Amino acid sequence: MKKFFGIILLLFVVLLASAQSVTPRFGSGLKNQDNTGRVITYNVATSTDAVGADSLSIKTNASETIYKIAMTDSLYLKTPVVTSANYCDKLTLILTSTTGTPKLKIATGGSWVSSGTATLSTGLKGIITFVFDGTKWVESGRSIH
Repeated sequence: MKKFFGIILLLFVVLLASAQSVTPRFGSGLKNQDNTGRVITYNVATSTDAVGADSLSIKTNASETIYKIAMTDSLYLKTPVVTSANYCDKLTLILTSTTGTPKLKIATGGSWVSSGTATLSTGLKGIITFVFDGTKWVESGRSIH
């Protein structure tokens, strides 16, 4: 009987731990699902990179999240929190360089699928976009000008 309750408890914990969603926020177009776009939400956040080795943890809770990051030197993006992310959510990083040649280092593995480090020169801007595939944030575009 203890094994039975242990297995039930383990199953319950596994279901809670895998909180990523494989369905979009706006429905999939099936009968009785909303696909009009009226439930789409947006979030804008800003972050300023201080001098020294810094890191940033990103948590999204909207259909589209935009992070504006002013960079002075290197910045490390930690593995993002994906418990509030839904399938097809979008994440956009808008980077600006204030001095030097700052680098945005994206954590390898974990919940990122990315081409890695982005390097900016003074005065340049960069935009990196990601789409959530149900388990990971997949880089969909990068532009540095």
